[in-house]
Parts: sequence; structure tokens; C-alpha cells
Amino acid sequence: MQQALGQHQNAQILLPIPQQISLEGNPKKKALSNKLTAVYAGNLSDIYGPLLQKLATISQSVDTFQLKLLGPVPDWPMEKVQEFQLQGIYTGFLPRNQLIQALWEADVLLVIMSFAESDQKRMQTSFPSKLLEYCQFGKALVIWGPKGCSVVDWGQKYDSARVVTSPVVEDLVRAVIDLSKEPIEQERLGQKALEMAQTMFNPLTIQQQFIESLYSITKL
Repeated sequence: MQQALGQHQNAQILLPIPQQISLEGNPKKKALSNKLTAVYAGNLSDIYGPLLQKLATISQSVDTFQLKLLGPVPDWPMEKVQEFQLQGIYTGFLPRNQLIQALWEADVLLVIMSFAESDQKRMQTSFPSKLLEYCQFGKALVIWGPKGCSVVDWGQKYDSARVVTSPVVEDLVRAVIDLSKEPIEQERLGQKALEMAQTMFNPLTIQQQFIESLYSITKL
């Protein structure tokens, strides 16, 4: 966003402050296997709807990973929503405690951004707050979005996610399938996510930066 707006002497860059996920009672670490559970949590409609609907449709014929979509009822044809519910792909909007449980049980957490030309400024200037909470679970991240998108740039800069910049849904599916065959890389990406949660995305650190920014600006 700062790149889009330009430099300013009072500009301060602050990440969203994530809610701290309690580690108490989290399930035991799952054994790595060739069948992954890939979870997307969040908005299933609007600019994300077409991509997610295509992904859900194609995932029905894939044996190497189970896709789970968590969120409010999407603006898709109701017969599609019901079909995905019956197959365990769409699980609906979950209360906070159930959402946390579902994310703990995932192998891969998905971040999806729009490839539509009309959405590119939004993709370049926004950073998904869900990513900061995702990292606290120590799961491998897969980011699907266009080149130049803020979260894609982050994933590539810090080598912290499996990044897919092709708008073709089959390419995303192939990337997840490939990751299912790479247990060492799954482990590395999970550890990298946890490292980010404890450093760059640490809520106490971000909060302190916010307070220091306020003091800095008021002293000008």
C-alpha cells in the first residue's frame, strides 16, 4: 500500500495484529502421509467464489488430498453447495473453537487471491490477515495468486510458502499433489510458518510497533 501511495515522512507500516491462538489442548502432530488435508478458511464468495468453486469441482477427482472449505454459505448454485457438503468439501461456517480445531488438523493451509485484472490493485495493496493466524498453526502454506500480489511477494521473498502464480486451477492442484510427495518440504514450510508467527507476525511485537509509531508521530 505504501508503494502505491508513495513515501511520506509520517508513514508507518504496521501488519494486522492477529489473535493469539492458544496452544493448550491442540491435537498431537499428525504423521506425514501421501494424502493431505488442504484447508481454506474465509470468504468463499465475491472475487474468490469462481476460483474456489473450480478448485472444489476438480478436487472431487483427486485421490491424494482432501479439500475442505470453511466459511459462510457461498453465493454458488445451491445444488453445488449441497454436493460439496455431501462430499465433505464444504463444511460451513464454524464457531471459533471448531475452526481452530479444523486448522490444527490440516496438513496444508491455502491462501487464495484473485487473478481478475479489475482486482489487481486490491491484491497489490492488501495483505490477508488470515495468513498471520495461519502461521501460528505451523502448517505448510500454499499461496495461489498473481505475480505482484502482496502475499505472493511475501511468500517468495521469505521462501515461506509453496507459491503458485498460474491462474489455471489444475496448476494449483498439481502443486498440492507434488507437496504431498515431499514430506521434508512439508515439514520445512510448517516450521517456517511457525517461525514467522513467532517473529514477524508476533502480535506482541506488532502491538509494540503500533504504540511506538503513535509516540513517534506525536513527537513530530
